Amino acid sequence: FSCFMRGAKPSGARRAFYRLIARLMQWACLLCRIDVQATGAEDLPKQPFLLVGNHLSNLDPLIALAALKGREAAFVSKPENFKIPVVGFVMHNAAFLPIDRENPRNAVTTIKTAAQHITERGLCVGIYPEGTRNKTGARLLPFHNGSFKIATAAKCPVAVMTVRYEEGLFPYERRAIVRFVEVLDAEYIAANRTDAISERVKEIIEKDLKNQT
Repeated sequence: FSCFMRGAKPSGARRAFYRLIARLMQWACLLCRIDVQATGAEDLPKQPFLLVGNHLSNLDPLIALAALKGREAAFVSKPENFKIPVVGFVMHNAAFLPIDRENPRNAVTTIKTAAQHITERGLCVGIYPEGTRNKTGARLLPFHNGSFKIATAAKCPVAVMTVRYEEGLFPYERRAIVRFVEVLDAEYIAANRTDAISERVKEIIEKDLKNQT
């Protein structure tokens, strides 16, 4: 596959791939015995937005798509994931985007394409500012402020999400608790630098996770 996608698929084809992703998500949750419980989706903007949150598991994007209740969202992911058989094909055709943080030029290309997803194709875009999974589940890892350049370029709202996992009622069952905590509107995004937006989002996530413990 191409390392960077030149454009999103036509809407009809894209919807077909999102239906496939939804089915894969259902299978994944069934196989992994994960029950997704989401709150706050009704307060998300009707217009496309940048979705950001903490990152704990490889399943986080699928969990987020389940919580979004049918909203189309393309996630930014590490290039290695696009090399996984079948999974990479689906991600590519559903307009997911690889980002190589070690290559600034390619990273800028991805940010520009992600902004176009929002402004020209009506897609929401999801990204995890920590850049990698937080395997300890402790304090958030340092944020990559560049993640928020997608929102400043697209002049769109930023929806802040938290996710945590807990043991379910039955053996080997887990619950994914997804909360859409707050939305920073487009006016706020336009009035602030990416580092300030990043710091504000980090504060929102840390506060919400702390309140849940």
